[in-house]
Amino acid sequence: MNVRRKNSFIHPIFSLVHWRTILPACLLIVGMVPLYPQTVPDLTMLGFSADNAYMAFAEHGIGRNNILFSTIYVVDVEKNVFVPQGIEKRNYFNQLTVGQSARTALVRNTLYESELLKSYLIDPLNLGRLIYVSLGKDTDTDVITFDDHETNRRYSLTLHTHVLGSSHNNTLRSATQLSLDVYHQRTHVATLTIGDPRFYRNAIEKYTIHSIYVSKDNTSIAIFLEKIRRVKDEISLEYMVETARIP
Repeated sequence: MNVRRKNSFIHPIFSLVHWRTILPACLLIVGMVPLYPQTVPDLTMLGFSADNAYMAFAEHGIGRNNILFSTIYVVDVEKNVFVPQGIEKRNYFNQLTVGQSARTALVRNTLYESELLKSYLIDPLNLGRLIYVSLGKDTDTDVITFDDHETNRRYSLTLHTHVLGSSHNNTLRSATQLSLDVYHQRTHVATLTIGDPRFYRNAIEKYTIHSIYVSKDNTSIAIFLEKIRRVKDEISLEYMVETARIP
């Protein structure tokens, strides 16, 4: 639980709630193999570019051997691919002291060191709008429907997943694709197919919808997914994003 002091200032890119901080405990309760704390990253939306053609997000946390890490990703929204050299990862070997957290790695990377964010004019004040976030009760569903009351739009999103192989013999791999139906005042506007179903990711067992952002001008959408990676008896959580231009 984050406590904010009265009159204190929190930078916008660091003010998101981390919805998955209780996941390791939940996995232990239901009897699954524990998700080791050092492998659980935090997800932070970093913002869109001024023209909303690009967006950026970050994963950060404590990796193996207690190494702090921060990884920044910049995505071409329309093409739904990383920009050239669009992944920027840094490791920090500083020892955490009382009162510090792994978020310090993200602060240093974004505010002082990231040339990638500067190159694509990513604006942390242009976060767009969070229009959907999973609160846990809907994590096992592959179809969600929700309203954006600010624009009178309704979205219906379907997550398609194809899983092959098994983690027991290291052949597990999976692919995913999204189908997005957009409605405006109950009139169907468009159906978008997002993602490549031919692209299989090794050792990924499951995908779930985490959160969805739209740009301020409502022309770009970013859909964050959680990925569960299983390698034999070890489970870890990762994130990915699918993006598209919307009418």
